[in-house]
Amino acid sequence: MDDPANTSASMPYWFDNPYPPTVIYTAGKTKIKTFVCPSDPGDQPDNNGNGSSGGGGWIIGGMLVYNTATAIASSSFYYEDYAGVESLMPLGKSNYTGCSGTGRGPNATYGKFEGIMVNRSPKKLEQVGDGTSNTIMFTEVSGRNYSSSTTYNRFAHSWVGTAGVSTAYGTKNGKEANVYQMSSYHTGIVMVCMGDGSVKAIRGGIPSGATTDSSWLTLQALGGANDGLVFDTSAMN
Repeated sequence: MDDPANTSASMPYWFDNPYPPTVIYTAGKTKIKTFVCPSDPGDQPDNNGNGSSGGGGWIIGGMLVYNTATAIASSSFYYEDYAGVESLMPLGKSNYTGCSGTGRGPNATYGKFEGIMVNRSPKKLEQVGDGTSNTIMFTEVSGRNYSSSTTYNRFAHSWVGTAGVSTAYGTKNGKEANVYQMSSYHTGIVMVCMGDGSVKAIRGGIPSGATTDSSWLTLQALGGANDGLVFDTSAMN
């Protein structure tokens, strides 16, 4: 998915090999209680198949976080919108996904904040140089919005297909958050799981791409596995 280092670009995606891959979809419909935060409202995304004009659906592939020589980026993502596949829906929701930091890539400024959950860059615990207690491994996600849309219930993350989100887009609360963001349904905080299994509350409302904001810079350091930086995290609470 938009990965310049992918030498097998023609490899079929899991959801198109063949289509529909009913065995995996059947498993993906399983609702796993521990993947859903108690604060989640329990609704499904708007979609065409249910007669809604929202046009949304379940994220089943991506998004891929990476950085280029000039920017931090996230690929687009694949989603299932019910139309023609009603029998395979709804998928099991997840309010948790991997944290990619600023992703893998050559950016001189942000490349050092590559996270634990990064595409084609597996890490053993001993390869987390900043220490597992100082590095975010998983984060909450509640966002149902995408781009500048004012339809705030277009998408939902599925445990079978969602990949990871970046620290670069900051934090936000509620379904109005972008699907690319670290986000939650809690009031004013986003829960994260560190590499050692401990759980911390990160302040919601950290602005996206705010390179001069101290809380944004601290968030990048927490997302990076080998940046060598240790910050006072009190501004994040």
